[in-house]
Amino acid sequence: MGNKVIIKAFVWMLPVAVFILPQCSLQTEEKTGWPPKIQVILDNTSELKYDRGNRLPLYLWPGIDPGIMNESTAENLVTEMNKRGIGIICSWSMEDTSKVLSECLPVAHAQQKLGLRINISATDLMDGFFNGDTSTAHIDSRGLPFFDTSFGKHRMGCPFTLDKRKDEIKERFDYFIDRYTKEGLKVDFIFTDWEIDGPLEVNGAYEASKKCERCRKNLGKDFTFMDFQKKMREMRAYLQSYTYSGPVLDAFPAALVGNYAVYPNDGYRYWYDYFEYYADDQPCKVEQNARYRKWYN
Repeated sequence: MGNKVIIKAFVWMLPVAVFILPQCSLQTEEKTGWPPKIQVILDNTSELKYDRGNRLPLYLWPGIDPGIMNESTAENLVTEMNKRGIGIICSWSMEDTSKVLSECLPVAHAQQKLGLRINISATDLMDGFFNGDTSTAHIDSRGLPFFDTSFGKHRMGCPFTLDKRKDEIKERFDYFIDRYTKEGLKVDFIFTDWEIDGPLEVNGAYEASKKCERCRKNLGKDFTFMDFQKKMREMRAYLQSYTYSGPVLDAFPAALVGNYAVYPNDGYRYWYDYFEYYADDQPCKVEQNARYRKWYN
């Protein structure tokens, strides 16, 4: 696409993606020293004509993790982006906590100083409920472990093994919550994109669970897909509450906490994510050769 860059934006609580194809100005980038993905935003947006009041800022994918900056530089960047109605997001990750904090904290301090929302992406912290360990595997009729391989490289196991994994995930959130609290900071907006992990009912998950002795013991010998979907979504909601939204809201009661994307409220889901495919045993509504999967409320 040459020097064009895609900017993906998401709107809080709406399943909407906005794509903008701007031209990148390398000349301005050399003068300011901002990362190219940040410079693209600054070059192709204008300052707001009207105050946005209490409305949320626009969150853009390139506006996530602008890099390591001192607090003065961070304040300049946060100010410039806010003039355009755009919020900076920083990511929590356990990969290198020292580096993560050196990137996140200056931005958070600048946002707090300017009276703006402190915005966090916590997707990485939710990763690894199914960590590939055989202790999380399904168990077949011979007592042998097996995994559901219908999710590509991900080794999806038995959802009834995940209760013992929840404390490790929760400790990741506790670590960052504690550090922000000690810094005198709060969290105002936090989201995850918890996709290919934890209890799921799509792809071959239902077929795998029907062959798992542990699942059959917990769900009943002849459980239906709707029984399965209901249980998976209840378990998924519980794990998110225990590890993520509960700890965040206990520490920061006014925070907006969510999971990326929501679905229509008519009981059907109108799209499939990149890792999903339609399975014949899933109840659906057919319109013009498209299968719309029944969605749990």
